[in-house]
Amino acid sequence: MKKLITIFLFLVLSSSLFAQYKIAENFESTSPASLPTGWTIYNRAAFTIYNASNWTVRDSGSTIYQVSSQFKSKSRSGKRSIGVSYYSGYDSTGNNIVHISDAWLVSPRFACANDSISFYATGGSQQYIDSIQIWVNTTNTLPEGFTTKIGTIVWPLGSVYGHFTKYRYRLGQFSGQQVAVGFRYYVNMLSSEAGLAVQLDDIYIGPLVGVQNISSEIPGAYKLAQNFPNPFNPATSIAFDIPQNTFVSLKVFDVLGREVKELVNEKLEPGSYKVNLDASRLSSGTYFYSLTTANFTQTKKMILVK
Repeated sequence: MKKLITIFLFLVLSSSLFAQYKIAENFESTSPASLPTGWTIYNRAAFTIYNASNWTVRDSGSTIYQVSSQFKSKSRSGKRSIGVSYYSGYDSTGNNIVHISDAWLVSPRFACANDSISFYATGGSQQYIDSIQIWVNTTNTLPEGFTTKIGTIVWPLGSVYGHFTKYRYRLGQFSGQQVAVGFRYYVNMLSSEAGLAVQLDDIYIGPLVGVQNISSEIPGAYKLAQNFPNPFNPATSIAFDIPQNTFVSLKVFDVLGREVKELVNEKLEPGSYKVNLDASRLSSGTYFYSLTTANFTQTKKMILVK
């Protein structure tokens, strides 16, 4: 009975969470070798490709078409994700001639307000380079209608295969328009090091939640501000500036150096951000919060008084 109640509460909470998003896709309800309802794929290369090499949903641990069995499909959460492989750069008309791949995964259209898109992605390996581009279409869902590129993700040689990282892009510039988001796998397979597989999971489009972007201007330098208010009880806000695309970690520690909260753990665009800390479950005392990127680390002190 307890197990049934737990499952019921999980479903209720999940439904409530998904309700706040315009698109919430974790691929769990989509059968392998297919696509979620409303999503479409296109092959824009100048040749026909094998269908199984284009974007498709797969179970974690399954073999990817024409990819070495050492690189099984991965998922970030649950048992499924969606992915595309390097074989989308191979001509399927019989000669298997290698070309430049151009495979598109396109979301359903939605009414954009002050929204953002977040998702988890993984690609590349120790031996192979991978990349995807993220585009926005304000006209339809056809590849030729994608006129604005909002991001490019590159996995260089030495990347850890199957390691998912969270990415987030702002969509506020498209407020008031019907838009679609496109993920473009555009890789030159003529290079011996190019292309393996890219996989996406947990794609969410909706109002900005969690870490909030508070300025459209690009900061000139990294900065971690003092939390406000300070002292506080039980909530406070922490602001920080990021001058370039980078992975950002913001954590809270107690006086013994033990991590008590993880506030940010994702790839962010340049901008000024704010995140709220709810310390209602923490005891009164002194705490430290630390911002860490590839090129910057700073720690500040704050005081919780209950």
